[in-house]
Amino acid sequence: MSVFVFAKPPRPGVSKTRLAAGVGEEAAARLAAAFLVDTVRAVVANGYRATIATTEVDADFGVDVPRVPQGGGTLGDRLERVLAAGLRDAEVVVALGADSPGMPAAALEAAVRAARSGGVGLVPAEDGGFTALATSVVPPGVFDDLPWSSPDTLEATQASLVARGLFVHLGEPWFDIDHPEDLERFRGSVARGDAPATWAVLDRLP
Repeated sequence: MSVFVFAKPPRPGVSKTRLAAGVGEEAAARLAAAFLVDTVRAVVANGYRATIATTEVDADFGVDVPRVPQGGGTLGDRLERVLAAGLRDAEVVVALGADSPGMPAAALEAAVRAARSGGVGLVPAEDGGFTALATSVVPPGVFDDLPWSSPDTLEATQASLVARGLFVHLGEPWFDIDHPEDLERFRGSVARGDAPATWAVLDRLP
């Protein structure tokens, strides 16, 4: 099984700009790098194969795992391209965001079980999107014309999957870290051992 972690290179002034408004650009970039390290570490610890799907395969991500190019187009185009290619070598593929360090392993496992049963597993994000999507099939155009980065993203994605005859399992929601207040929630929700790189950066923040 392959887990594709969708991520951009962590760079000051580019990474986590909403978070940077509260912690500064340099700290936001360090946090973005730590989120990715913790996400990849969790994937590997669960026995899955981790690959970074990115627009810059030669960039420094701080982790030594394979990279694949997302290619161009909308996020829907890129998701379809990466997941469909992944299914040539695996029975189940997962698209996973890098902004949810410490997401419970059980949430990803439930999504994978749904995919292995022929459905699609989604881990909802509390902002209306989704943190992870696991599937064994990628119908052409399934991600076309979806409202990305919207409170309606999850609902529209589910509707598109169901319209193509796929059963969708919705797991327990988790949260992305996009705003400074999300860091406080992280501190109160995630054990140090579940996201050590993120905690290491937080411990150095003022």
